[in-house]
Amino acid sequence: MLKPYYKRPEHIKVIINDETQNSLAEKELEIPYLENNSLVYDFEDVIQASELNKHLNDKQMDRLRELLNKYSKGFSNNPGLTNLVEHEIQLVSDQPAYLNVHWCAKIADEVEKLAYQLNEEAERTERPIRRLSKVMYGSTCADMQVDVMGECLSSIKHVVGARRNRRQTAGEIARHTTQATGRPISCFTVARRLHGGGLFARRPVRCVPLTPAHRRRRSLWCREHRNSGDNEWGRVLFTDESRFSLSSDSHRILIWRERGSRNHPSNIIERDKYGGLGVLIWGGIMLGSRTYLHIFDAGSVNGTRYCNEILLPYVRLFRGAMGLQFLFMDDNAPFHRTVAAKQLLESEDIEIMDWPARSPDLNPIEHVWDFLGRRLAARTLPPVMIRELRLALQDEWAAMLQQLIDTLILSMGRRCETCLALRGDHITN
Repeated sequence: MLKPYYKRPEHIKVIINDETQNSLAEKELEIPYLENNSLVYDFEDVIQASELNKHLNDKQMDRLRELLNKYSKGFSNNPGLTNLVEHEIQLVSDQPAYLNVHWCAKIADEVEKLAYQLNEEAERTERPIRRLSKVMYGSTCADMQVDVMGECLSSIKHVVGARRNRRQTAGEIARHTTQATGRPISCFTVARRLHGGGLFARRPVRCVPLTPAHRRRRSLWCREHRNSGDNEWGRVLFTDESRFSLSSDSHRILIWRERGSRNHPSNIIERDKYGGLGVLIWGGIMLGSRTYLHIFDAGSVNGTRYCNEILLPYVRLFRGAMGLQFLFMDDNAPFHRTVAAKQLLESEDIEIMDWPARSPDLNPIEHVWDFLGRRLAARTLPPVMIRELRLALQDEWAAMLQQLIDTLILSMGRRCETCLALRGDHITN
């Protein structure tokens, strides 16, 4: 244990030179060994020779000496022999267990094929595959191997099917599995297996549709601005419009309720099917500052209203304060690109940032609108009238920390990198 083991010879042959008889004699001598190992093994010499004191502290060395002295009888002078421990293996049955090797190989090939179909997401099936590998090579019961391997293979099939059609419910997967295999399976079992594969039920993110041309344009824009510094992003005024409704249910709030009380009045949120009354707002943010929140009056917004209510009172003011380094960003809405709006921007010498179409996820002000929506939904008394909604929006806009806005703007470099990594697809951060 503490020193290398070398088998000791019990006999040794020696040649004796007898000078009196002037001859050589070959004899076999027996080597005597002491029976008491405490007289043979010096633990201190062993410890010093193995240099254990260099790797253990004083407390650990004392514990080692205590164990060596306590179990000193466990060290025998006869190599390979001990009568201190008796080992017995309990067998369930005297009959050996056999497993069809070809069937195991077929299961393994099918598992590898399914895992290959997952491409980049194959690591999420690591748990069922690891379990299958353990059963195939670490178990001895054929019946248990067959049952568990079938369960693991079924779990992987469920994960693969759910990733192919992510809108399929657990109940639908259970019905399809029952029809295909003839074995009944519950939706709870399917959900548990999907959880084991890393899939959980969540609300999908709503994004605008993108064509290949949109993705190429987004990638090109991100490639041009990926190396922009904080000073360059700091001169941009990010603007956008958003609509807030009195009866809109944004699904931001979850409620606690008892079983069977789904339709209780306290657990119901009333909303109009087509949105109901609301207001359209406009705002602008930049590093270290923000515009006032503008709330449009009733009616549609055209190019004339956009010039009179937004460009002249707000954008021109920021352009005059910042000078030629000012850069104005809008999202290519139809009334942003009217002839009147273009002429006004040119006359005021306002530089417009080239913004890719259908890219609200790149605009940091979208997170500001989300923040306002959460603040409104978290109010103890949510607004029920247009006037209350206007006041609530203005209060939450004024109370919003500038640090939050600055953090969002300084994240533009990371947004560009993420968009490039996704090849121009939607980003969620």
